[in-house]
Amino acid sequence: MWARVKLHPDCHVQFEKTYYSAAFLLVRQRLWLRATETTVRLFRDHELVATHPRQFRPGGPSTIDEHLPPEAIVYKRRDPQWCLRQSEDIGAACHVLNERLFAHRVLDNLRAAESVIGLARRFGTQRLETPCQRALNRLLGAATLDRLRHGAYRLTLEGESYRSPRPMPEPRKPACRCHRR
Repeated sequence: MWARVKLHPDCHVQFEKTYYSAAFLLVRQRLWLRATETTVRLFRDHELVATHPRQFRPGGPSTIDEHLPPEAIVYKRRDPQWCLRQSEDIGAACHVLNERLFAHRVLDNLRAAESVIGLARRFGTQRLETPCQRALNRLLGAATLDRLRHGAYRLTLEGESYRSPRPMPEPRKPACRCHRR
């Protein structure tokens, strides 16, 4: 089956609710797509520019890293280990906050951790440590990770970065309710 497709700014074409990458230099150009039962091939004029295994799961992308621009490859390589290394350079409170974000559902919280690190570039490492410490103090006994994630996003927005950090309280032990009447 042949189809005429356009390479979108994210370096992918869409075909039957799946996405296939092509070189970023071809963005916004119209390409020919040839689909068989096992492969998808992309052509510019009569030149083959990409070959992918056929995807059948809707929304499933087939991306070849070499097709992406250099800045996208750097972004794609940001993983939890990268975030933890960066947060160590920022300070102890930032590092602990990111460790807590990664304690559960690591990939779901990767964006939150990246946003905390991005705040260091925007406001500076010293200015970020104080709200990280305050977020940890407030959320030490938090019952849900959503509260921690929300705190990570709000740390600097409240303007608390000018205040001095409070010391970290000891974790509270749950009261035993088995002998109460």
